[in-house]
Amino acid sequence: MTNETRFGWIGASRRSALRVLLADLVDGWAKAWWLASRIDDIDISDATTAPEYAKRGTPLVASGEEGAVAVDLGDTSIGSIGRCLAATTDDQGSGLARRIGEEALSDLAIRIQHRAGCRKPLKLAQAEVPTSVKDARLGSFVFDVSLGPLSWRVAIDSRIADRFVAPGKSRGVPLSPRRDALERVPVNVRAVIDFGSMDLAHLADLCVGEVLVGEHKLEDALQVHLEGQGVVAKGYLRRLGEQRAVTLGSANTQERYTS
Repeated sequence: MTNETRFGWIGASRRSALRVLLADLVDGWAKAWWLASRIDDIDISDATTAPEYAKRGTPLVASGEEGAVAVDLGDTSIGSIGRCLAATTDDQGSGLARRIGEEALSDLAIRIQHRAGCRKPLKLAQAEVPTSVKDARLGSFVFDVSLGPLSWRVAIDSRIADRFVAPGKSRGVPLSPRRDALERVPVNVRAVIDFGSMDLAHLADLCVGEVLVGEHKLEDALQVHLEGQGVVAKGYLRRLGEQRAVTLGSANTQERYTS
């Protein structure tokens, strides 16, 4: 991966805006090149599958510092595009038809770069497709162009897409200080004294009023539990006026929760 690429899929709202702008551009291109141009016979749509550049021979690419445009003709030949634009079915002028197709497709790529504000638009040439155009994860946008009975695919990278429709600035979510976020969250606290062990038979014979003597002294450490979190600290039993109190002795070093 190079420094010129970045991760970031194009969201639905930006894709919609791109589709509208590119449709207008393709319509203007077709009116300039297609002798039999009719608005109903010109269309663009989002590509439903990724272009298979490796299976279609060497693709046509215009790639520079300001962005990249790639054309995947699929099963459509450059000559057939030229014949369609010239509104002819004459196979004898195959060389002329191919030149018309090449010039028209390059003009489409140049118009895309011009509309994106590129200072040095480049013509299409056979070349390897840059990674920034191949991978939608890097912000590329791929669309199908329909011209009468013919169709092919065009892909632009994030640099071109961002020039068409600038990505919105992310709005950071304001974060509350840790204390402010936690101060209104109620939680049950239990201070547990380990009483010790007793004979089960003795417990079965207990009567009201009997006194049980544990194995630990009142000044021994007890465990402080938070509801649903287990032991979070050790403490010592104290009295504060008429209330029971616990003095914390040590915290549990194992982080049991996140806030």
